[in-house]
Amino acid sequence: MVPQVAIPVITFVELFLDVIAPFFNLYLIYMLRKQVFHVNLRILLVNFSIALILLTFTRIFLTIEALFHHEFLGSFRKPVEVIHDTSVNTIMSIALPVLIERIAATLMVKRYEKASCPWVPLLMIAVLWCVNTFDCFHAKDIMDKIFKKEASTGDRIYITCSTSVLFVVNSTAVTIFVVLLIFNIRKFQVNYGVHSLTKRFQMAENIRTSRQLLKVMLINFVVNCFSCIIIFSVTYIDLLEASEILSQIFDLMCAIAAILLPCVMIASHPLLSKQSRQHFYKTWDLVRCRKSVMNEEQQLRHAPIQTINRRSLIVDLKSEREIYFSQLASTWK
Repeated sequence: MVPQVAIPVITFVELFLDVIAPFFNLYLIYMLRKQVFHVNLRILLVNFSIALILLTFTRIFLTIEALFHHEFLGSFRKPVEVIHDTSVNTIMSIALPVLIERIAATLMVKRYEKASCPWVPLLMIAVLWCVNTFDCFHAKDIMDKIFKKEASTGDRIYITCSTSVLFVVNSTAVTIFVVLLIFNIRKFQVNYGVHSLTKRFQMAENIRTSRQLLKVMLINFVVNCFSCIIIFSVTYIDLLEASEILSQIFDLMCAIAAILLPCVMIASHPLLSKQSRQHFYKTWDLVRCRKSVMNEEQQLRHAPIQTINRRSLIVDLKSEREIYFSQLASTWK
């Protein structure tokens, strides 16, 4: 958010996390190819992962440019910053489409698993990206004026309204999401013997999925709160040095969240967690096997040459087999 570097150590740590974060999100996208969630929810989660990838990817260029004081982006700097800010806003506003998807899953609990309307989440995603891009494009110019102390009262009001609307939407969505989860749990417990086996299963799956998403939404809400604090402090408090430090902490939080959020989604789902452990064990076994093979080859390469009567012993099984059969054939003559 603030283009200067106040504490280089924090920036280097953030840069390292930004580099490795896309791999975690790509792995989550790879895991979501299986039908572990409803298709509508999978579309929203893939969009969430793509936004995290864009956030960290664009942040890498901005961080390198700030660290080494070299403007290699040139005229591409503003588009990169707009994409970065749009990704941040899209991540923080993801609670609204997820809430709508969960409401649909609650109201259509009997037939929601069989229903498939991918155009609905795609439309919501397109609207979110368009609104956030338009907002961030204008907010970027206003924030530049604020840093240069050239912003007018109208500019500050625009930033305040934009940030407040995003915070209100996010907080309201999280609150309704928690109320909806409590409602589904009580409905499932009170009317357990009334519903059919199929409906009880769908309600249980709905509750389990909502509990998973709640962890992600709470982490996202904390990041949103910290973002609002920083924006308001930069807009109305003339403490540039403190704002730079807070901005660095926020960027570090975003980098940590870009790794933590896909890990939470995978770890909180039994099937995804089991498959990820299997992938880890297979990768670890391959690494260990490769390492043991390399060690054996190295030992053979550096082993002393054994000889009999100054003639080296045959250690190649193929050569030894050929000599054995040639000696056997000579006895038949």
